[in-house]
Amino acid sequence: MKVQQTQGLSLMKLKRYLGVFFLLSALFSIQTVAAEIDHTTTFADWIKELKQEALEQGISPSLVRQAFDTLTLNEKILGFDRKQPEFSLGFWEYFERGVNADRIAFGKKKLLENQKLLNKIGKKYGVQPRFLVAFWGLETDFGRVKGSHPLVQSLATLAYNPRRGDFFRSELIQLLKIIDSGHMNLAEAKGSWAGAFGHTQFMPSTFAQYGIDGNKDGKINLIDSHIDALHSAANYLKNLGWDDQKTWGREVLLPQGFDFSLAKLYEKQPLAFWKQAGVMKVSGASLPNVDIDAALIVPAGLDGPAFLVYENFDRIMRWNKSIFFALNVSLLADAIEKDAMLYKEKPAGYRALKTSEILQIQTALSRLGYTVGTPDGIIGRQTRAALRDFQRQNQIPADGYPNLETRRLLVR
Repeated sequence: MKVQQTQGLSLMKLKRYLGVFFLLSALFSIQTVAAEIDHTTTFADWIKELKQEALEQGISPSLVRQAFDTLTLNEKILGFDRKQPEFSLGFWEYFERGVNADRIAFGKKKLLENQKLLNKIGKKYGVQPRFLVAFWGLETDFGRVKGSHPLVQSLATLAYNPRRGDFFRSELIQLLKIIDSGHMNLAEAKGSWAGAFGHTQFMPSTFAQYGIDGNKDGKINLIDSHIDALHSAANYLKNLGWDDQKTWGREVLLPQGFDFSLAKLYEKQPLAFWKQAGVMKVSGASLPNVDIDAALIVPAGLDGPAFLVYENFDRIMRWNKSIFFALNVSLLADAIEKDAMLYKEKPAGYRALKTSEILQIQTALSRLGYTVGTPDGIIGRQTRAALRDFQRQNQIPADGYPNLETRRLLVR
């Protein structure tokens, strides 16, 4: 949103702002790190409080001692938290990392090797096998990269951090309950830096609600049993509302002069609406005449691919709240089963913006009177809305996407 009137782009004004930008960026970086590690209670004293809570929650005293008596803070975890790929990579980098020839080939192999199991699971829970394989591939490269971080230390470090402390504290207590119940032991409780574990990277609370003993051995083992993990993943998706009679969406072509203000993930319209707006299949054919609602997303701006996404796409985003992740799952699933790949190719000469460059754009927009929140180098809803306002004001296609040209206009 724009909070004051501006008439075009003032280059002199932007030049004055640039001198301030670098100071703001430095101060912001220092304050961010300080906020991540500053705490009114020492880690040792905080652990004492946590041990008492764990005991009150019914965790066995022996496990509490084993888990916490020699536990130390891992500040590297906080660094990982600030540099998640969903925030630090552009669409094309994220896509190429997740949906590449090797992963597609291995996904096809895993689909074939586990066809009987996947068909059984798919029928029981109502989830197409190709999507289960895609989740498996993107979360852990089909079980080959499940994470080696001690989960108790990771979750304790993140719980001590004020940013999302309550969430991770709850996850840590739930992890201890899982260990105490015999589904895993403390030594094998390893996974991602963020506390997820197993073939499909469940958080402890997700395990507690949706974990399934798929191989009927009396234990839910998501770390060593891909059977348990795939059953659990399908059960989770079923409970998220997955509909196996529908797919995730489709890549589409947009007409010249398209109104990019219509591209909003959480505002769906009937396919008939998009058809009337000139949106077509990538083949150039008309959209089908079916009664289904879809939202339009353009994750790389007007020079990248456009997608109409359906309700199952929303279910993927409830698994991981990242448009990039949800698209990678969707596109990998289609590539594994149908050999379908992106129609739109990466533009020649493309380069992703650095975090520092996005900070420059946010700072310049803010100084011009557009509301972007606190500049953080991450393109969120406020920044996209501000970019769209700026683009409209300056007769630029209003896709809300920061690129090198946008930076050139804003930062001199």
